[in-house]
Amino acid sequence: LQYISDYFEKKKLYFQNKTVSKKLCLFVSSADKFLSKYVEYTGASETNIDYDSVVAPGTDYYGPRHSEYKGMVDELGPLAEQAWDALSDLEKTVRDEIPEVLGDEFKAEWIRSKELS
Repeated sequence: LQYISDYFEKKKLYFQNKTVSKKLCLFVSSADKFLSKYVEYTGASETNIDYDSVVAPGTDYYGPRHSEYKGMVDELGPLAEQAWDALSDLEKTVRDEIPEVLGDEFKAEWIRSKELS
């Protein structure tokens, strides 16, 4: 997701179709909100490093106390759902507006010519 966001910010990822472009913008925005909050939570818990089996106060071996995970889940769940819904909406809009983008898969196979057989 971070690469998508970076490419979008640098204007290397875009659609000329205005409807699809708006959906892409909504997806990147919602994904950024989720990622920034996720990094805020995981960054905080990963700084509690276990040095020689001494764990920082207020943490257990795996990071913040387990009761604190409920707050994290309560906040991250809706953000993740918004990002997922935006991605689903983007995918549907791409299929409707520019279906040639999601055309048939390429089939690749090796064919040995008769001269080499």
